[in-house]
Amino acid sequence: MTSYNINLNGYHSFTGISHWGDPTGYITMTLTVLSSGVVYGSGSTTHGAFKVSGALIDDEIRFVLNYSIKRMRYIGKRLAVARGNVFQFAGAWGYCHQETTLGYFAITGTVTSGLSPPTHPLEGQWVGEYANGVDPSATKQRTAVVVSLRPGVTWTPTSALASIVGIGNDDVGTFKMSGSCKLDGTWEMVKYYDCGYIWDYKGKLNGSNNIAGFWSHVSGAIGGAFTLTKQEKLDTLISTQNMPTGGEFGVVVPATLESILQEAANSWNQGIPAVCVQSSKAPLRP
Repeated sequence: MTSYNINLNGYHSFTGISHWGDPTGYITMTLTVLSSGVVYGSGSTTHGAFKVSGALIDDEIRFVLNYSIKRMRYIGKRLAVARGNVFQFAGAWGYCHQETTLGYFAITGTVTSGLSPPTHPLEGQWVGEYANGVDPSATKQRTAVVVSLRPGVTWTPTSALASIVGIGNDDVGTFKMSGSCKLDGTWEMVKYYDCGYIWDYKGKLNGSNNIAGFWSHVSGAIGGAFTLTKQEKLDTLISTQNMPTGGEFGVVVPATLESILQEAANSWNQGIPAVCVQSSKAPLRP
């Protein structure tokens, strides 16, 4: 695999101080991922700008944020549902010199260059609402979903059909989506709530940033209209859904972690002390 670039954004919480969706916890960064697994880049939070150095091995990510006056390490895992050119990570963070977890993070984003096939217009985060009924005055509920190409299914920009999957959240609960998008933008998905409800969604992708249509029961009875708008900033519904529970997010220590962190420390540390980059191999404990 060649190197590629990802634009990511999301939230980190500080246990006992800040919570999910708190503007003070918003984080954004741009990462370059090398074929070796080294990651480096830069970003910012309300605390200021920072540099990044670390490793992404399969689904395990570890990196250090280097501010001008402090250094934090982040240990997390890529989430399983939305894949393709969409990356979602969740995990824990703490100081480089300590093993205590200070909070948790959830970030998401799409590849901007370097991977083939290119990013499909549907890939990314969509936020909108759906109406409970066909009447224009019907009550509307907020919803958010992250969509990607289905892993393992070939797609090119000239393909007649793109197979897509998604993971989302709304006022009813968490859900997964599965379906397809035709070359003309016709969009059909089935929405599977974790609590057991199943609904059909049919709409049309207008340009690259808007989807509108109707949802219905699988029996065919119309439920109401829906609209979705592509949004770069991670929605608080999604970040809440991705939040790890009690520090149990399934992170392991890959066998190649030591050598990749050594490469990052030697050649891509961006001014971060080597010992701090290498500290990412140590666990963070709740």
